[in-house]
Amino acid sequence: MAEYSDVFLWTVIVLAFIGGYGIVSFLASKMKPETPSKREAEPETVTEEQRYARILGVAEPIVPSEVRRAYRNLLAKYHPDKIDHLDEEFKQTAAQKAKELAQAYEYFQRKYGIT
Repeated sequence: MAEYSDVFLWTVIVLAFIGGYGIVSFLASKMKPETPSKREAEPETVTEEQRYARILGVAEPIVPSEVRRAYRNLLAKYHPDKIDHLDEEFKQTAAQKAKELAQAYEYFQRKYGIT
């Protein structure tokens, strides 16, 4: 029959082996060279219309009524008068977003004759 000290010794050896394997595998995963993702490898060329459509959240093909509806809904959400009770940082972010929305809507107004 094995003594307790022998069982304890083998338990320590097994745990050290398992723990050492975990540490080595962790370090090995950190040392792997990072491969660039597809998005980083090939820069995406986005047209002005696609960029403004993304800002408004409108899918292509562009439909003027959807552009108008999206602009009004988003402007109601980010309009400075609607967020007057929130903190200053959010007000600045919302003001920037409102400017981007206005630029996008002006672009589609010129291009599609939206009134």
